[in-house]
Amino acid sequence: MHPVWIYPPFHAVVEGGGAFAAFALAFLILLSEKHRVDPVYGVWSLCALLGMGILDLFHAVSSTGNNFVWLHSLAILVGGLFFALTWVPSRFISPRMAQGLPRLVVVMTVGTVFFSLRFSEAVPVMVSGGNFSMTARGLNIAAGLFFSMAAVRFMTLYRARPDWLELMMAGLCALSGAAGILFEYSRLWCPVWWWWHCLRLLAYFIVVWFIVLFYQRVMEELRETNVRLERSNNELQRETQERKDVQDKLRQTNELSEKILGTIPLAMDIVDEDGRILYVNRVLETIVGTSAIGQRCWSVYKDDKNQCTDCPLRKGIPAGQIKSLEVGGAFGGRAFQIFHAGMGYGGKRAVLEVFQDVTERKHSEEELNKLTVDLQRRLEQLKTSRMAALNLTQDIEEARKRLEESRDVLAHQAQDLERSNKDLEQFAYVASHDLQEPLRMVASYVQLLARRYQGRLDADADEFIGFAVDGAKRMKDLLNDLLTFSRVGTRAKELALMDCEKALEAAMQNLQPAIVENGVEITRDPLPKVRADDIQMVQVFQNLIANAIKFRKKDTAPRVHISCRPEGKVFVFSVTDNGIGIAPEHYEKIFQIFQRLYPRDEYPGSGIGLAVCKKIVERHGGRIWVESAPDKGSVFYFSLPGS
Repeated sequence: MHPVWIYPPFHAVVEGGGAFAAFALAFLILLSEKHRVDPVYGVWSLCALLGMGILDLFHAVSSTGNNFVWLHSLAILVGGLFFALTWVPSRFISPRMAQGLPRLVVVMTVGTVFFSLRFSEAVPVMVSGGNFSMTARGLNIAAGLFFSMAAVRFMTLYRARPDWLELMMAGLCALSGAAGILFEYSRLWCPVWWWWHCLRLLAYFIVVWFIVLFYQRVMEELRETNVRLERSNNELQRETQERKDVQDKLRQTNELSEKILGTIPLAMDIVDEDGRILYVNRVLETIVGTSAIGQRCWSVYKDDKNQCTDCPLRKGIPAGQIKSLEVGGAFGGRAFQIFHAGMGYGGKRAVLEVFQDVTERKHSEEELNKLTVDLQRRLEQLKTSRMAALNLTQDIEEARKRLEESRDVLAHQAQDLERSNKDLEQFAYVASHDLQEPLRMVASYVQLLARRYQGRLDADADEFIGFAVDGAKRMKDLLNDLLTFSRVGTRAKELALMDCEKALEAAMQNLQPAIVENGVEITRDPLPKVRADDIQMVQVFQNLIANAIKFRKKDTAPRVHISCRPEGKVFVFSVTDNGIGIAPEHYEKIFQIFQRLYPRDEYPGSGIGLAVCKKIVERHGGRIWVESAPDKGSVFYFSLPGS
């Protein structure tokens, strides 16, 4: 006789604790399964734990007897069988099967339990005289073998992909398998019976250890996720603010462009190289309406299905070039002189069209032709009829007077048209070369912006926003210079006695960052007091010193000297530098508006600074000139009347 220790409460605690441990592990696997790509143990392990948990729970609360051993044997057999099925390749586990199989196992296990309790006489004999039957031993040994197979499977997975989860599952299956095999050498309540229960208890401790590790891993992942979410949220807020700033600048640029083009009293549009209308100003909008945008120009202006045969768009117009074309029958039968200027618009090649109405001139030419034909006809009549000579002579005189009047009118209109054409050519050149050039520069800037935000924004949105940002800045700078130039005479102050020393100090203070950055040495002689606009005098000194800094020699530290000497009733100021100098043939050109001697990528700027100086000095009754030579530096002189 083997010694026995009959203590059902402890046994119930062990088996019940194991059941709840199995339920907890199944719950964690169920949660993690949603995020796993390869459910090697997800489906089968879930089925094994659910089946074992349910059967062990009822086994724990059962009284000692046949059903007591039967429920235990079923629990370990179901667990071992489903754990062994982890050898089945994952490709045989369909999504529908992964969802339905655990539910089926729960239903069948619960049904088996209730059947066994309700029809206990139908349960096979599992114990007799305190010893286990062959059926009980066979079920437990089979379960032990199944658990051993599962342990080998999980160790194989662990060696291929080291992970503590596979290692834990291998330990759980190995201990459960050993418990199933030890069942062969035990009887109820004997020491061996309690030994394999201890093995199962150790397996439950492994489960608890796994739950703790899983909780730690989940908490760590949650912390990392929170950090990433916070970082992403900050980045999103920053990008949202940057995008809002870009949109505000784009809106301001569009409003400013609309205001500028809206003040021009001529019909204007922008057409791409395919003839599609991209923009119409207010004057043209009143004629054709906003519905013209997006349509072909010849279908809107001439109600024609085909492109004009002499249309400049057929050959293309390079940016900065201007061509003109007369078109008849446009806008309800009127005639127009159209000036075409090549440009860039929205990242594409386009043409700026300016319409000059020449309908009246055409009518005058037609009237002149009619008078000429009439005169010729009357001359022929004069040859054949002397009787109508007097009347014909009078008619000829009247026709001659009308002809002279028509010629005078035509000559006057020709002069007006020539002057208008020159103004239009100048405007079109400025619009295409200077005002529209920032739009072409958008292409280079958007590449920088795209590299920074690639993949974060829509590709088209990134491209157009980049063009708009740089174009807006360039257009704003250019228009500010134009406004500065125009305000020299319109918004100037009354001339009053002012100290040129203070004006020079203010100019140097405005240029302090550039002076310090470039190591500029500035010297000066005493400067007088004159009657002048103090703000404009600051502008003159600031522009001349800024030019000296900009056009410095690369290997020489900039030096600037400001002096003044009286000459009769005027003071002659001079600003001397050691820069790159100016050739004599450019002495007059540099004081013209928008005139540049060097490419913009070498020396930035709009070419308006010296023109502003000239306009200010001439407003004060003086003049400005330069003496220089290449690589010899420059001396800019300007005179002002004495006080």
